[in-house]
Amino acid sequence: MAQGTSTIGGHRARRVANWHLLSALLALILAPLGAVHFSLAAVAAALSLAVAALAARTRSWPTLRLAAFAAILALGTLAKAPLTIWIGVALLAVAGVRWRGLIPETGWLPPGRVTRAAWWLSAATVVVAAVALTVWAHSTNSFGGSTDELAETLRDSPRTLLWVGGAGFVLINAVAEEIAYRRIAYEAAFSILPPSAAILLQGIAFGAAHVAGFPAGLLGVGLATVYGVTLGALRFMTGGMRLPILVHIAADATIVTLFITVLL
Repeated sequence: MAQGTSTIGGHRARRVANWHLLSALLALILAPLGAVHFSLAAVAAALSLAVAALAARTRSWPTLRLAAFAAILALGTLAKAPLTIWIGVALLAVAGVRWRGLIPETGWLPPGRVTRAAWWLSAATVVVAAVALTVWAHSTNSFGGSTDELAETLRDSPRTLLWVGGAGFVLINAVAEEIAYRRIAYEAAFSILPPSAAILLQGIAFGAAHVAGFPAGLLGVGLATVYGVTLGALRFMTGGMRLPILVHIAADATIVTLFITVLL
């Protein structure tokens, strides 16, 4: 009888833990949408902070990583702070020095294995993304408020400085976003969901993060979601971060090139 009660209690505890993780994923999706509707970021902040507190009590590290990152993203959105993804990843990396459980077992950037199919998917993704971004940049009349504001700020900057700064942005942004979505979000989702569902959810979260990106709005969210799902598939195929980061670097390099040559 005691064994049966213990088994039931264990199942209940796992269900509760799974719901906590799914709640953190929802918060991650809602957090950046606060740029469009302020209340969404407020809900995401409250939800992620509550889940983080519960996960900290039970030492559920994947859920705690995800909830803490979602909370940072939500609070940053509410404060209209720039580069919140970078900040969130950096804070978790620093916190991991003190609380080792915050660092994934295989580290932040496991290289993974490279297969021929993964190389082909990577190459196709690089080409399709570059073409799509170039066509959009040369055909649109509106790049989005944040992009236009940044262009106005940098318009008189020396070109050499823009290219050097752009190169730094490409490298840092690709690594930070891949850690955020193909490491933190993907790993958490993959721990309780089938691979296809985990890949889809982290892709949706990645798409939501680009509501004010390049492109912006619903188009940007849609394109970034498809792109995020593809990178998630690469993460699953290779079991590592090397190819997703390289493909992401290529896309960000295209964006920086278009930004400097078309907008400035």
